[in-house]
Amino acid sequence: MTAPANPIKGEVKLGNHTLLFDFNALCAVEEAFGGRSLADVLGGMGDGNVSLRTFRTLVWAGLQAHHEGTSEQVAGNIIDDIGGPQAAADALTVAFGAAMPEASGEARPPQAGKATGSPSSPRGAKKA
Repeated sequence: MTAPANPIKGEVKLGNHTLLFDFNALCAVEEAFGGRSLADVLGGMGDGNVSLRTFRTLVWAGLQAHHEGTSEQVAGNIIDDIGGPQAAADALTVAFGAAMPEASGEARPPQAGKATGSPSSPRGAKKA
């Protein structure tokens, strides 16, 4: 199983390399797929309907934060070194889970219509 390198930062070890899907990596994924949304690109991962080129490109994007300039060819070699596409899929699942955790319910935005601070007076109103 793939273990996080630094789970607080969302890093995941991939052999001797580290995947990190920070904001720049997520943008690189969208750019590499012609502007398709991240949700669209990742949509087939759950049912195993992802091309090998997609796996390689996702690994490439995740490597850039710690291994800037790594080519897609080298990303493919890393996939081979760690055991192939299934090992890459496992690492990508952990890395994307760390990058985009599901809402836990602990930190929620304020609900519309509910006060979140102290009452205020209208701008320019004089206090008595």
